[in-house]
Amino acid sequence: RSSDLPDFQRAKDFISNMMQTFWKKCLECEFAVVQFGTEIRTEFDLRESQDSRMALQKVQDIKQLGNVTKTASAIQHVLDAIFNEAYGSKTNANKIIIVLTDGD
Repeated sequence: RSSDLPDFQRAKDFISNMMQTFWKKCLECEFAVVQFGTEIRTEFDLRESQDSRMALQKVQDIKQLGNVTKTASAIQHVLDAIFNEAYGSKTNANKIIIVLTDGD
């Protein structure tokens, strides 16, 4: 089971609003978005969030994968491929993962 389209849009709006709220107080905050369903897909990495307008548009452009929820694998992907200096992660930066899931 996956979230229906209105719920998925609410999730994207939540992500956009959270990013905008952080950027009001933290000009150096960076974000990445990883979607997990039938596959695990990095929608954008930390380097790409430096252009806030582009990053917010990328959030709204995300198309839902659906079908399967691979939460553990997605978290491992974030640890390996997002929180990695090669993809823009800073060694001394605090790192936060927020997981939105349909509960399955």
